[in-house]
Amino acid sequence: MAAETYAKTLDIAAASGPPPAGPAYAGLAEVAYQRNELDSAFRQVTEGIALCRQFLYPAPLGAGLVTLAWIRQAQGDPGGALQAMGEAGRAALGPGVTGLARALALGCPQGYVRVFADEGAPMAALLARLVAAQKAERAAARGVPPGCLAKVLRAFGGQDDLRGVPGLVEQLTARELEVLVLLAAGMPNPRIAEQLVVSLDTVKKHVSHLLGKLGAANRTEAVTRARQLSLIP
Repeated sequence: MAAETYAKTLDIAAASGPPPAGPAYAGLAEVAYQRNELDSAFRQVTEGIALCRQFLYPAPLGAGLVTLAWIRQAQGDPGGALQAMGEAGRAALGPGVTGLARALALGCPQGYVRVFADEGAPMAALLARLVAAQKAERAAARGVPPGCLAKVLRAFGGQDDLRGVPGLVEQLTARELEVLVLLAAGMPNPRIAEQLVVSLDTVKKHVSHLLGKLGAANRTEAVTRARQLSLIP
């Protein structure tokens, strides 16, 4: 069914011009990959990516790059797969929450997590928006695998401690930063526990530690203080 829809889109593109063809080629490439038709998938995704770049379609560009990463991995080219996935992470910054959700949904199950964290502060800000969208159960956040956001948040921490933040006597751990981002998105403790796949008591301990380290009386003050220190966007 998906293949037929994309094929019809290509027929329309042939009559009206190239722009609709980019997303259609990217979609056909994903279908071909699922069928293990790697040569066909590679040809289609290459054409789709080129057209999406030319006509500035960031969301399907990101999806096409993720599919390219899958294809290169299946072809025994892990370096090329990582390069494509990294570009997909950067492309996801353009279309916002929807593009990031799509890239995460495609990339996380294949183990691509670090490439998102490597995009730094802009990705952190977009990730916070995605967490908020998931909390509000908005359509843009649907399809992201359970635990995926937690994995990316953990990748942002990198080391066991976040060193060198002025104004903090005791630095936050990577796990405490994960909790802090979810607090900023307004998540209650049970949702945080679900997102990070930990117990409710563990979340409560992390929140207590955060309040102490940030010198805050409550969650709202903790988030405000963290933003003042540029710990979160």
